[in-house]
Amino acid sequence: MNYSESYQINYYNKHYGRGQIIEKVIVEGGPVNTSKNIDILEAGIKVTIIHQENNWFYIEYYSDKGKKRGYIPTSRLSINNFRYDFKIGYSIKNAKVKSSSYVYYTPNGNSLKIRSLKSNQVVLLLEEVGDYYFIDFSTTNGRKGNIRGFIKKDALEILGTPKYDFPDSYGYITNWMSPSHPSGVDIGGVGYNTSIIALADGIIEYKYIRYTENDIDYLISYGLYADLITDSGLILRYAHLSKFNNNIKTPNLPTMQKSAYKVSGETSISAGKVSVTKGDIIGLTGNTGNSYGPHIHLETKFNNVRENPFKYFKLPWCLY
Repeated sequence: MNYSESYQINYYNKHYGRGQIIEKVIVEGGPVNTSKNIDILEAGIKVTIIHQENNWFYIEYYSDKGKKRGYIPTSRLSINNFRYDFKIGYSIKNAKVKSSSYVYYTPNGNSLKIRSLKSNQVVLLLEEVGDYYFIDFSTTNGRKGNIRGFIKKDALEILGTPKYDFPDSYGYITNWMSPSHPSGVDIGGVGYNTSIIALADGIIEYKYIRYTENDIDYLISYGLYADLITDSGLILRYAHLSKFNNNIKTPNLPTMQKSAYKVSGETSISAGKVSVTKGDIIGLTGNTGNSYGPHIHLETKFNNVRENPFKYFKLPWCLY
């Protein structure tokens, strides 16, 4: 399948709903107690549940610094409205809002409202649920993330399938390329073992960063990663994978959350090369190396200079 023409959603264990913090809790960067602390939430704060990973909820909430996302234990949250398990295998299409309409947290007009959308705003249609569509939409011209929710079917005009490229089946930007994050972009919301696709034809070289401490080998930095080299010389790097594809053996090494800049003696090792075609599955998402939760770190280089990936590839909710 050519994923620039049609996407397949793989919603596994994915939920949407609202909840309230039961008692003071630390918001973690990943679904483990040892990950990076993001924030502390007091009892009574209301949050949005994005999805569940084992005994953790990935949530979205508002603070004095704006919208944030992170993980909290499921035991610290009281769920006070409907959660919905999504189906698998729905093709994303573009749609346009006919007239000003509300987006809801659940497929029910009596549920809490997320916000209203203006007429002619373009959204992504992800799922059909009764009289509602589950949509993905931008609130700031696509530059600072996206929101998902339910809207009545009759509020939308279907425009067809978008012509965009995206390295996995779904997700959202958690870190944009910026002076404070100059290496590339981070794509979260992908969970573990989600298929990652090739954004172009070329040669894939599978690699990993190995670091030895006390005679034990670890994955650090990019962890398991793949470099896609195109005929034009553009290099795309997909980092923090859980598994290589194309019959390339994946090393079974423990992960250490260390940057290569903070250690010495690390080694980048090649696991093999294969030819790929745009749309091929090249690996699975993971949390290896210097990572605090499952995501894809995506970089692009040309003439050995890092460039913004969006110079070459577009995301469904980014309006250029």
